Amino acid sequence: MKENGFQIDKIILDNGLRVISSTIPGRKAVSIGVWVLSGSADEPSDKAGISHFLEHMVFKGTEKYDAKELVSTIERLGGYIDAYSARQETCFNCSVLSEDFPVALDTLSQIVVKPRLNFHDLKLEREVVISEMNESVENPESLAADLFPVLMLGKSSLGCPIMGNLKSVSSIITEDLKDYWRKNYCSSNIIVGATGDVNFENLSNLVRDKFSGVPVGKVIKTYDRKNGADGKVTIIHHNSQMVHVFIGVRTFPYKDSHRYILALIDSILGRGSSGRLFQNIREKKGLAYNIQSFSEYYLQDGYWAIYAVTSSKKLDELIICVLDELRQLRNNLVSDNEFNEVKSFIRRRFLLSMDNMWRVIYRAIETEVHLGRYIQISETLEKFLKVDAEQILQLANRLFEPSKLVIMAMGPVDEVPDMGFERIHCTPNEIYPIGS
Repeated sequence: MKENGFQIDKIILDNGLRVISSTIPGRKAVSIGVWVLSGSADEPSDKAGISHFLEHMVFKGTEKYDAKELVSTIERLGGYIDAYSARQETCFNCSVLSEDFPVALDTLSQIVVKPRLNFHDLKLEREVVISEMNESVENPESLAADLFPVLMLGKSSLGCPIMGNLKSVSSIITEDLKDYWRKNYCSSNIIVGATGDVNFENLSNLVRDKFSGVPVGKVIKTYDRKNGADGKVTIIHHNSQMVHVFIGVRTFPYKDSHRYILALIDSILGRGSSGRLFQNIREKKGLAYNIQSFSEYYLQDGYWAIYAVTSSKKLDELIICVLDELRQLRNNLVSDNEFNEVKSFIRRRFLLSMDNMWRVIYRAIETEVHLGRYIQISETLEKFLKVDAEQILQLANRLFEPSKLVIMAMGPVDEVPDMGFERIHCTPNEIYPIGS
């Protein structure tokens, strides 16, 4: 499939592993990613954080490379190697010149297929992971971002922090890591993607060779969907200087076509510095240092939220004004002028993002995971542009009912106005005890 100047190809190998590439003419580099479709949402509660821990551990050495060689093999080529853990995926990736592509793929395959996972490395890396957890707890912005999904999605595997908690991480042993690796780092649960100056046939042959040792198997995914703190204001007492505020609502999975309408709502309210939230709440009233909106989509769930940073003195008015912005969207059709501006913004921002090599392949992987096929750019834009003002009004009324909203304020807060919401006072540890 060819569009927008690049070629999209996909193959499913005999062992079930998927290979996807986006060949972009005129590039001298290749970006490669290996997506393991398991993350914190797939963990048992007593092993919370094991996906993130394993992401650390595979970099401690493989059958072929020790820890230093893993990174120096790529860096001596001038390339980059990195990884991240998420709720439903773990990704290992690197970028190199196209002439060094075979070396990069070999290095990534070693990390995923042949990690050594020994006791000595575990003992040392556990301390690194715990330090990272404690650092997150000490940063109010990071802590608030970890706690809000727990309120939004309930104390489920999907809602709890990606790094887990001190008790669970301290209990993980080498055999736990090996068992989790065997069950989740299997062929049907892995996608290899590459973009840039890449030849799909060469890529497929190399993946077939380098990933031949990956365990063959299939992961059965189940999620314990739980109720969140709907219709409640949760006040988390914390000695930070500022108050970190989230106001959100549970939405739907990525596969739901309403995501196109929600993207327009998100742009109306939170697009950079020109959206309603920034203009009406920060610029006109000075109620927030920072305010933005965002969406999170998963295989079986999702949520949309507003995040703001303010002072304790301005908190009450901030919440009231944000709720009023949501009420305005429920009660009034968006004007033709604003609607045209928003659609123009989405179209141009989307096309601009396709100039980023990593974004091209990430989008191909994202649509494969959630929909089982690649969604062409033209199809995506068409669905955005077909949304009308009445659909915005309908979805806003469906989502932004006060009884569905989840509100969190973390910081030096004593109380907030009644506003018709149940108010809950607690400490961070009562929401979720992350670090020491």
